[in-house]
Amino acid sequence: EGAVEPRGGGTPRLEQVMDYWGRNEEGVTDMYTMAGGVIYLQYREDVSACRGDYFFPLFHAETMLSRGARSVLYLLALVYAFIGVSIIADIFMSSIEVITSTKKDVVIDGETITVHVWNDTVANLTLMALGSSAPEILLAVVEALWQLGQEPEPGKGLGPGTIVGSAAFNLLFIIGVCIAVIPNGEVRRIEQMPVFLVTAFFSIFAYVWMLICLVYWTPDEITLEEAILTFLFFPLLVIVAFFADVKFRKGEADGTAAGA
Repeated sequence: EGAVEPRGGGTPRLEQVMDYWGRNEEGVTDMYTMAGGVIYLQYREDVSACRGDYFFPLFHAETMLSRGARSVLYLLALVYAFIGVSIIADIFMSSIEVITSTKKDVVIDGETITVHVWNDTVANLTLMALGSSAPEILLAVVEALWQLGQEPEPGKGLGPGTIVGSAAFNLLFIIGVCIAVIPNGEVRRIEQMPVFLVTAFFSIFAYVWMLICLVYWTPDEITLEEAILTFLFFPLLVIVAFFADVKFRKGEADGTAAGA
C-alpha cells in the first residue's frame, strides 16, 4: 500500500516501486495498480515479500493492513518494549545501588570507622552512569553489531544521535528540573566544586570532541584511532575526578582539624 510518483509520469515501473518501498524484487509475479495510487504486489509463496528492519514486518500480510491498524500494532510493540526495558533497568539499577552502598570498617589511629567501599565520585561516574544510560548504550551496541560488515547507508540507523540525545537530556532537562524544584527562599550550593568543574568540562568537551571527529578530522567517518582516543577519555575523566575528590576531602579535613 502506498503512492509512488513515477519518473516522467505514467504508471510506475516495478523497479520504482521496489526503490520506494525497499522491497525484494525477486519473486514478484504480478503488480496491480488500484485507484488512488494504491499498489499491490503478488509474490511467490517461497519468497519473502519484504527485507524489513530488525523485527518488522512480523508477518507477510502486515504491509497489507491499513495504516491505522499498523499504527496500533507498532504502538503495542513499542509499549511492550518500553516495559521490558523498564524492568531490566530497574533490576540493573537496584543491583548497582547494592554494590555502591557496600561499606567496610577501617581502623585509623585505634578508632574504627565505617566507610564506603566505593568512592562516591567514582561510583557516580561509572556504575551509576552506566545504569542510567544502559538502554541507549545497548541500543547503540546492538545496532553496531547488527550492521557489522554492511555498507553504511547515510541517514539510516541510530548513529551517535542515541548517545548525544540522552546526554543532552541529562545535561539540560534534568539540571533544569533540579533547579526548578528548589523552594522559594532556599539556596542549594555545590559541595565539591573541583569535581563539579571536572565533570562540567568533560561534559562540554564530549560534544566538542564529536564535532572534531565527524566534521574536521575525518568527516562523516569514525576511525579506529578516534575510537580508541574516545574510549581513553573516560578513564581519564574518572582518574582526574577521583584525585579532585580526594584533594577536596583532604583540604576539608585539614580545615576542620585546623578549626578544632
